[in-house]
Amino acid sequence: MMPARVIVFVALAFAAPASAQAPTAECLAQQCERTAAVAEGSAPLWREAAAIHQIKLQFVEAFQRFLRAESGTFGDEGCALADAVESMGTSLSAWERAIAQLETRVARMTPAPEIHFVLATVWLDRHRLDKALRELDTADRSGDRADVHALRALALGALKRPSEAAQSLRRSLRSLSTTWPTRTCCRSSTGTRTSFRSRRFWPRAWRRRGSRATRDG
Repeated sequence: MMPARVIVFVALAFAAPASAQAPTAECLAQQCERTAAVAEGSAPLWREAAAIHQIKLQFVEAFQRFLRAESGTFGDEGCALADAVESMGTSLSAWERAIAQLETRVARMTPAPEIHFVLATVWLDRHRLDKALRELDTADRSGDRADVHALRALALGALKRPSEAAQSLRRSLRSLSTTWPTRTCCRSSTGTRTSFRSRRFWPRAWRRRGSRATRDG
């Protein structure tokens, strides 16, 4: 079974706004234009998801302050405890509101796989794992998106389903190996090349690991 740090590495590599299908070496201009259009169209949602993540970090920071005060190092942490609890409540409410606003926005949009992928990352961050898995299933009806399989592995791992998580990771590696370009032909909506798809991005040891997992799967 793959170690958890490997799953995290794959997910971080793929969970990016330009997570449309990786172009092949024979990528045509029209295909590149479609890829750029998908990235540009989903960019506002990714920015909103990033803002929601910042609210989550506020909650985490308040929780850490609560733990430090609760340890009672000096014995006069009553005010610090109360302040931390209040901050936790405030940030948690803001977190829930932001997610609800995102859902409302998405409900008014034309359904698209990338929209569901954005929602999946938000639910995964909120640890609503069943909802994240449902969004991932909708985001990849064809079953060939490596980024979807990588995030599904994270969700399944958190649900204590290691064998299914490993299977999803193998599928991610298999999808990656079948679409790996020899060169990058498309750019993201910001004009930068999607260099994380390039072989130069991945360590040689990781490429060997990926090939081995694909053969074993």
